[in-house]
Amino acid sequence: MPVYRGSFDQVAGFLHTKDVLLRQMDAGGAPVSVRDLVRPIVSVPAQASADQVLVMLREKRVQLGLVVGERSEVVGLITLEDVLSEVFGALSDELKDSLRSRPRKRPPAAGA
Repeated sequence: MPVYRGSFDQVAGFLHTKDVLLRQMDAGGAPVSVRDLVRPIVSVPAQASADQVLVMLREKRVQLGLVVGERSEVVGLITLEDVLSEVFGALSDELKDSLRSRPRKRPPAAGA
């Protein structure tokens, strides 16, 4: 989940739910500061291709990126899953269609 400072265009980073839960368990139920748990977020230009975004996310070893426009305004969020489905989705769909259109072979009859 993104963490903002003031407005949606001032993203400080993002927060993993698992980080909050683990810290809460370690703290024994004591209040936890969100500031300590915020992770940096990768800024991805809106004009970047799926291949470029994949490289950016892999280099930073993250699964979430902040898409920013030409004037540094936040355009949206993108996940590694979004990128992978964009890059490989068409291939996956073609494979499914190919498998559906292929005639099925019947197993040999018993005792034959």
